[in-house]
Amino acid sequence: MSDAVTFRPMTETDMDAVLKIEYAAFSHPWTRGIFLDGLKSYEIWLMFEGAQQVGHGVIQVIIDEAHLLNI
Repeated sequence: MSDAVTFRPMTETDMDAVLKIEYAAFSHPWTRGIFLDGLKSYEIWLMFEGAQQVGHGVIQVIIDEAHLLNI
């Protein structure tokens, strides 16, 4: 049996775990400052398998449209 996949909004206390994934996944990762700004302006969701964070997504919502900025 596999662990359930769940999602929840990111908070500033999640920053180190998010940056660990970001720096492992991208050759030009977003910085701490970009994510801090993103927490003020965008929706940032975290993905978990069980208790393990396995990903994140940054979404810009404008009226009835959504743009995926980072995954």
